[in-house]
Amino acid sequence: MKIRQGFVSNSSSSSFVCDVCKENVSGMDMGLSDAEMFECVVGHVICDSHELTPKVDFYDLDLEGKRARCLELAESAYSDKEQIQSAEYEQELDDIYSDDLSDEDRYSKSKNCCPCCQLEKPSDDQVLEFLLVDRKSTREDIVKQMQERFKDYDEMRKKLGV
Repeated sequence: MKIRQGFVSNSSSSSFVCDVCKENVSGMDMGLSDAEMFECVVGHVICDSHELTPKVDFYDLDLEGKRARCLELAESAYSDKEQIQSAEYEQELDDIYSDDLSDEDRYSKSKNCCPCCQLEKPSDDQVLEFLLVDRKSTREDIVKQMQERFKDYDEMRKKLGV
């Protein structure tokens, strides 16, 4: 039998950090919907409140969007709007999409929904990548400059006014 020391976890805990505002949400058996976040196809994790309204066509919509678009199209195509707006029609659409409306859509949102991908609110990594390339520097160059100018992190923050 193996004896383990220190922190050991056999739980299914999860933690999500927003790439825009740095909000950290964690919990047991938690998914992105529980954290009120989504992940774009590139891998940015974003709070729902930061999601952009995409300019996309039907094929780029998530399942909830496709369901809503089906209702819009049905209302414009049929003259009997009462039948289209009826609970039975909406229930029919719910039955079609209910198995697919899940957390899965939260793990592959379009780049059009992502404020990082659209550079409206770039992540720290994106800003750093830009600065390094724009200034023709490497991470090592920057680290060396930091070490030459400051004795430690506290001094650096103080002198930079952070």
